[in-house]
Amino acid sequence: MVTEDDNVVSRSRSLWTERLKLGDELSQSIANVNGPNGELLRVNILPTQAGQPPRAIKVVVSAPAADMRNDIRNAVFQLGMILSAVGALTVAAVAIVLRRALVPLSSSAFEVDQLTRGSIERLSATGYREVDPLVKAVNELMTHTRSIIEQSRLGSANLAHALRTPLAALRTRLTLGEQPDTAVLQDLTRIEQQIDHQLRRVRRVVGAPIASSRVPVRAVADDVAMVVRKSHPDRPVEVNINVANDAMFRGEREDLEELLSNLIDNSVKWALSRVEVSISQSDKKLVIVVQDDGPGIADHQRALVVQPGSRLDEGTPGAGLGLFIANEIVEMYSGQIEFNRSTSGGLSVRVEIPLPGRLGRDQQMA
Repeated sequence: MVTEDDNVVSRSRSLWTERLKLGDELSQSIANVNGPNGELLRVNILPTQAGQPPRAIKVVVSAPAADMRNDIRNAVFQLGMILSAVGALTVAAVAIVLRRALVPLSSSAFEVDQLTRGSIERLSATGYREVDPLVKAVNELMTHTRSIIEQSRLGSANLAHALRTPLAALRTRLTLGEQPDTAVLQDLTRIEQQIDHQLRRVRRVVGAPIASSRVPVRAVADDVAMVVRKSHPDRPVEVNINVANDAMFRGEREDLEELLSNLIDNSVKWALSRVEVSISQSDKKLVIVVQDDGPGIADHQRALVVQPGSRLDEGTPGAGLGLFIANEIVEMYSGQIEFNRSTSGGLSVRVEIPLPGRLGRDQQMA
């Protein structure tokens, strides 16, 4: 302790007989001075009063500056470690809370994927009041949409019946006549084919599946090949079917039947002796390849075969709609169709149809 006139009133034993050299620093509250051995000291000066009568004194407290710096450094390090641990625990807690909160959404996202692929027809309730109203709304929308689609399909079926009945009656009258008009009968056949095509087109448009079904391709391909063979008894053409056992078509069975029927029927009409049908599937697409050993199609004519009514040979039976219809079905499923030359010199038709997302449940919830 030091008086205003710089007299030492009391000192600690740590200084023994030494005295801190304080000059102008006495007017400051904190200062740096040299200690008895030349080491740097950090000094804190506190003015106060003591004695009777009270007189002004200054209490001078000092400590090695290096020790204070080390203490401060250690304190900052420990504080940093504590804050880092608190931050990590906070992030982990937030992640756990968010993961648990998003579990119902992850489950619903997985079910939406299943719904798209036709594995289920409705979403399941999650038990969370924040999510269940959305699930309910989606289920109601699906029910309403299916109802509209079914009504549209029923309407198209009724329209088909209303059109085919008078046409059938007209054909009967023409056939039973003494001299049937062949040209009129051919025109009538074209009208029936066009009506069938347009009705199938309407069915595909209104019936494009939201929740598509899983159709085994092998069974459909075998059935279609058998029907095509019977419809061309005068054509000694061998139809070989090679289909992967796990191949599945994600859509309407009728669309797959019509697609394969048109492709195989076209090849049988033009093949000399053999038609090869190969169907495979990967995680992303269904690939259909139909090849024949016929004359093939010239490069400059390949774009014409998908035009409605296009017939490269008027002497071959048909209305020129087969490949056009096949192309429409492929486009409806966002696929691609290519025409190339087969290994035997005929026509090779390659169809690629993308499959809906096949994300697993574990991947969905990761």
